[in-house]
Amino acid sequence: MIGLEGIVIMDQLSEILALVRDILIIVGITSMLVFLTLSFRKIYGILSSVRLMVSRVEDVAETIYNSGSISGIGRLVGLILGLNKKRGDRDG
Repeated sequence: MIGLEGIVIMDQLSEILALVRDILIIVGITSMLVFLTLSFRKIYGILSSVRLMVSRVEDVAETIYNSGSISGIGRLVGLILGLNKKRGDRDG
């Protein structure tokens, strides 16, 4: 039969285990929120890059459609090679 001391020790042990469990739950939820936030930022950056690429493809298609002259071909080459960008403008 368990004495009074054994019951007190078991009660303290169960409280300590509950505290450790609660701390692990809080740390786990915080870690998931950080992971989801970083993932969202990466996905948003990828979507922005895709949006910019689609815009450039539309510009190229419009240039090809609207011109058949030498100047149109020069603009097309400039768009493809990125020569029409400003010096400080970078992707990403």
